[in-house]
Amino acid sequence: MDTYPGQDGAPEAGYRDEAGFTLLELMLATAVLAAVAVAIGLVMTSVDRSDRHAQEWTASYRAAQKVMEEILSLEYSETPLQDGLVFTVLATSIPTQGTVAVEDVGAEWGGAAGTAYRITISIRDQELGVEADLTTVRSMY
Repeated sequence: MDTYPGQDGAPEAGYRDEAGFTLLELMLATAVLAAVAVAIGLVMTSVDRSDRHAQEWTASYRAAQKVMEEILSLEYSETPLQDGLVFTVLATSIPTQGTVAVEDVGAEWGGAAGTAYRITISIRDQELGVEADLTTVRSMY
């Protein structure tokens, strides 16, 4: 049995037994803990989504690099001259649109027309709002 200071074992005014937590303190601690758990969950969800998008974007970019490598592996006379070729990268869960642009830059380079081509492969991801261009010049010299 707890003993309280005062007359005849009766508690003094304002005296409280400090042996445990009040219901209010427990509810407040639970609310703070819940708020922290929700905040951590939101951060983890955002990080996971960002990581997934980065992996998909990397896969799209690598696919565009592969298209460029295939074009550059061709003989100069076999360089595809159709401007505006559109391709779709299906290596990701979000199909990414890509275009191939071919521009004759022979005269800019001091040669005749048809002696150099600027090849640009562009990829656009509408969902991520990211754009990237791979550009190279292919010269017959």
